[in-house]
Amino acid sequence: MAILAKAAVGFRSIIGGRLLALEPGPGTIHSASGGFLSGPDPLAVRIGPKIPQGRYLVILQPGVSGQVAAAAAGMQRANGLDARATLLSAKRGQWRGVITVPSDALRIWLVIGLRGRTQPVRPKVRLIPLPDALWKVLSSKVESGLSASQAAPDGGYEAWHFARRLESLALPALPPQGSPGIEVLVCGTPETPEAANATAVSLLAQSAAPQRVTAGSAFSTMLDPWLHAALARRTSFITSDEPLQPRTWVAAIRAGDSLSPDAIAEYEIAAARHPGAQLIYADHDLIDEDGLPHSPFFKPSFSPLFLLSRDFLSRSASIAPQLAGSALRDAQVDPLALAGLVPDASVIHIPRVLHHLAGDEHPAPALPGCEMLDRAPAYAERFFGAKRTAGSRASVLIPTAARPEIVRRCIESILSLTDHPDFEVLLDVNGPRAAELAELAEEMSAKGPVRMVASSAGRYPGFNFAGLVNGLAAQAAGQHLVLLNDDTEVISPAWLKDLCCYLEHPAIGAVGAKLLYPGAVRVQHAGMVLGVAGVAAHSFVGSDAREAGYQGYLIYPREVSALTGAALAIRSELFDRLGGMDEANLAVSYNDVDLCLRAGEAGYVNVFAPEALLIHHETITRQPPTEGEALEREQAEVAYLQKRWSPQVLEADPFYNPNLTLTFEHLFTVDDHPRPREARAGGLRPFYTAEGR
Repeated sequence: MAILAKAAVGFRSIIGGRLLALEPGPGTIHSASGGFLSGPDPLAVRIGPKIPQGRYLVILQPGVSGQVAAAAAGMQRANGLDARATLLSAKRGQWRGVITVPSDALRIWLVIGLRGRTQPVRPKVRLIPLPDALWKVLSSKVESGLSASQAAPDGGYEAWHFARRLESLALPALPPQGSPGIEVLVCGTPETPEAANATAVSLLAQSAAPQRVTAGSAFSTMLDPWLHAALARRTSFITSDEPLQPRTWVAAIRAGDSLSPDAIAEYEIAAARHPGAQLIYADHDLIDEDGLPHSPFFKPSFSPLFLLSRDFLSRSASIAPQLAGSALRDAQVDPLALAGLVPDASVIHIPRVLHHLAGDEHPAPALPGCEMLDRAPAYAERFFGAKRTAGSRASVLIPTAARPEIVRRCIESILSLTDHPDFEVLLDVNGPRAAELAELAEEMSAKGPVRMVASSAGRYPGFNFAGLVNGLAAQAAGQHLVLLNDDTEVISPAWLKDLCCYLEHPAIGAVGAKLLYPGAVRVQHAGMVLGVAGVAAHSFVGSDAREAGYQGYLIYPREVSALTGAALAIRSELFDRLGGMDEANLAVSYNDVDLCLRAGEAGYVNVFAPEALLIHHETITRQPPTEGEALEREQAEVAYLQKRWSPQVLEADPFYNPNLTLTFEHLFTVDDHPRPREARAGGLRPFYTAEGR
């Protein structure tokens, strides 16, 4: 034992004393005075020499006290695989862990998550060999000591961001040969020299150098001289207060913003793989005054309606040269300039945090979506088709077997509050209360445009919601159909206008309302997310109806993949073209999801309209299936939907970011294990065809 310990000490002195050296890894640079600097991303250093195969105790002294949030060691291997170990904090500011180095290890790297650091970091690393014989004796003590140490933070964006950085080091972004270069345009005047320096550090730390960096004289003047000189050595660094003609793709950032280490490489990869693209954008977060990232914005695939409310392109996009001149303004992307995109262009979304924006964001107030589209006719026509106003009668379809008092509340709220100029209410009354409901229908018809139609219920052995809706639609006179549950209650006079006005744009398929629980303070429906529980689920259930929700999703009109049929509008001709609801396979559940997916498959976009407000007294008329035949039917309908739609559809909702969890209780929070995050293309083709779309 003494001989083994002595050998280990000797081996340690050889590695730690004479051979071990550190060099900057991706996202990290040497400072002018020695040490290492990084931007908001974790600092990464690499051990220079090749380390002999074996097991080692890693001891890291970060060189900065009280500011380390997490640390890890890992390696790159010749077979493309990687291995890593979390380091845990111990006494005297050390971080420790055990790592096994295989024979094909190319390089060992160390990653340090820092908080609020302004000075260069000077880490020191020791690797203590742990031969098998020695490990058998010491393993329990080592592992016990490590487990007693303080671990890195678990949970929250800080830990998530650190884990993603480890992944990017293990699988670095490698632009293909001949990929288009990316220029960086640094806009505005930095608030402080520190802000200018932070931007410069992030540009120097890119794994792929920008082809050119252009900045104003104020930015260049504020830079530390050594950073100015380093930028000039790394790339073509031009100081100009006048805009230069772009030669290739342009990423415009504001002075004080930072790029993640792989930002330029990721943009080059996306531009090379999508030659028809004219705009590429990425996710971003914010950085506080201490340089710490927070408040990530995990974005949808290209959503032109949502973009009119919530600018998710500015300061986090790269633009093709033919578009750059008209679309950029102080690092802002003018959404209306996108109306000039060529018909076969595409917009690419990279679902990775590539930008760290300095300061807070102040989104615009919410406006009704139709009002925004009317204000931007060229933009609206480009993405949603030219507006058509002729023939806008709305038929509200209500199949019901409910208690008359429930139906009365629904219809009276429609008749007393709805300000739509031309609508009718169609009732399919069925079930054991059909006679009472028929009397109610006659009473209501004397008060407004309400009529009872021949019921379709007799065509089915049991309850078939899809079939009842199809039967109502066949007898409707309106150009717009509005599916409405009998347990809803109108509270917004413009609700019907707010739904149907979208349908005047031929590229829009289904439109859904914002539904609230009784009391109007909690959300019941605000669009749906695909992939939850294997199929789909409502988003923001139980959220405060007075809040904006994640990035404004509760208050901004936006594109969605699916909507509930409890309050859904669609053009009559499109409903017929799609074949209506699937009454054969989805009699009760998920027929609304399927209808929306078929609309999307046909090239239409579905819209959530939060300005259209109703109360939904959910489950008053029908309890959720929990046992017996009802549960068996529910399970069969889930199985059918999963068979009808591939996992590529149900598990990859384009309007829900793959970095966000699909756990129902935690929707719109980060997922510890993100789904595949390849760049996603959004088509921008015109939506008019010979069929009249």
